[in-house]
Amino acid sequence: SIGCNFIQGFYFARPMPVEEYEQLIEQERIYQPKDTRDSEEMIQKMDEIWSSDMNSATLLQSVALPFAILEYGNGEVDVLRMNDNFRNHFGSTLFQEQMNLHEKRKLIRTIEEVIESKEKGQCECLFSNPVEGNRWQDIRIVYIGTIDKTSLLSMTLTDVTTEHMLENEMNQIFNAMKKSNHQRNKILIVDDLEVSRDSLVSLFEDEYAVVTAVNGIEALHILKEDSDDIIMILLDMLMPEMDGKEFLSYKNSMPRVADIPVIIISTEANESLQINMLECGVNDYVTKPFIPAVVRKRVRNVIEYNSRFRHLVQEFNAASQAETPTLKGINLTRYNQYDIHMMIQFMGKIFDVVRLVDPKKTSVVTLLPEGGVKEEDYCCFKVWGKEKRCENCTSMCSMEGHCMINKFELMKENIFYVISQPVKVKVGHNTERELVLEIVSKITDEKTIPQGEVREV
Repeated sequence: SIGCNFIQGFYFARPMPVEEYEQLIEQERIYQPKDTRDSEEMIQKMDEIWSSDMNSATLLQSVALPFAILEYGNGEVDVLRMNDNFRNHFGSTLFQEQMNLHEKRKLIRTIEEVIESKEKGQCECLFSNPVEGNRWQDIRIVYIGTIDKTSLLSMTLTDVTTEHMLENEMNQIFNAMKKSNHQRNKILIVDDLEVSRDSLVSLFEDEYAVVTAVNGIEALHILKEDSDDIIMILLDMLMPEMDGKEFLSYKNSMPRVADIPVIIISTEANESLQINMLECGVNDYVTKPFIPAVVRKRVRNVIEYNSRFRHLVQEFNAASQAETPTLKGINLTRYNQYDIHMMIQFMGKIFDVVRLVDPKKTSVVTLLPEGGVKEEDYCCFKVWGKEKRCENCTSMCSMEGHCMINKFELMKENIFYVISQPVKVKVGHNTERELVLEIVSKITDEKTIPQGEVREV
């Protein structure tokens, strides 16, 4: 790619006089030819990598993310080729100069794991430069091949600085909540098997106050007596006296606890069962035997998404009160047209979809800047690719129960987290309309399932 067609060098030893050569032969053992099949394959790959034809150059530049081909040997990483996006972000092949010692070791460790497994790996590293400052990059490395002790790999980088900032902000919120509350938040575990209860208690007792129940009846009694601090329910579906399905029916009919998220405990891992669980309105599922890292990650994800709406509303109200004195005193469920319009604009920068719907008419409602309301001709469920109302329409349940309800919605191979919050919007001078604020956020495996853990379909 730099215009060099041939190179000249030596393989066994440097050029030398006859006498030195004879001494070398006397000292060295008889040379045993190596199996060259792997080397021939690698030479072919190297030819393709260094090819300067139009197709290879176009393919390299067509990668939308920063992309490079790496050579690794003796603990050193060199960049052989790169696309323009890589060069624009990191300036030169010396991209490691933008990493501190800890981040370099993290990258080297990932590269060595990829070479050992001959597959692929992933890590997140912090880069620093005077122009862009500190930026987090999600690095994905794929194994190409090895000759002797030198390996070839491809590397793709994705900027995840925003995600890290959001995670830090959420952690600060959680830490502030813990400091302000003398009592820890509670998780309710409902399972008739003692060994399962004990296993789950051991996973969460260091972070949460854990309460347990052996069946649905006992769990409902706990919710009636102590529902304020419970932020999550782990529920076994197969139990005596009252099973999980019956418990969910009672729980969702109780306004005070209807919006508490639920993760189902299942002994089966087949795809149809898991999809049925999600379509029933539960938030997620875990399977037995438990994989600790997966269970903790899924519980944390559900708690985070469930609480995100509340925190955003609190932040919006605080900002509105600070900037616009006339907005003081607005509450969670009743807004004037300007307030709700500003809220949708604010949250629309963070979530995939933020909209107002009328679930009774299955319509999407738009508040016009000059006043008044416009209802779209298409129905609200068509955003999910459906031809009729969703069977588990949480917006209708939210409006009828006067409470926030959430669910997972499946569309093809994607999973979306949906929050439905009833609101009253004052339109004009004397007209007030009951609607539902829907917030949709796409879930990805890369964020839901920790790397290196068993993944379930």
